[in-house]
Amino acid sequence: MSCAGETFTLVHPQNSLEAAKRRPWYRAALAALGALLERERRRQLWFELEKARQRGLLKELDDRLLADIGVTRDEAEHEARKRFWK
Repeated sequence: MSCAGETFTLVHPQNSLEAAKRRPWYRAALAALGALLERERRRQLWFELEKARQRGLLKELDDRLLADIGVTRDEAEHEARKRFWK
């Protein structure tokens, strides 16, 4: 294909992807993306386990401390019974 004396080569998208996969930066970008996703997965797991730990502590508070934070005993028990992923 030419335009005003210049010649352009049309590249099939699949061929350009295959060519990019052979480049070092492509592999580095994939590795960085994988590391980022793994970090996010671990952060999410930590957050869920931390919620479960805090719910257990909430259940152990006495009625006076629950009243200080504006939570009834029934609400604390209900929250403590939730699964860690909820």
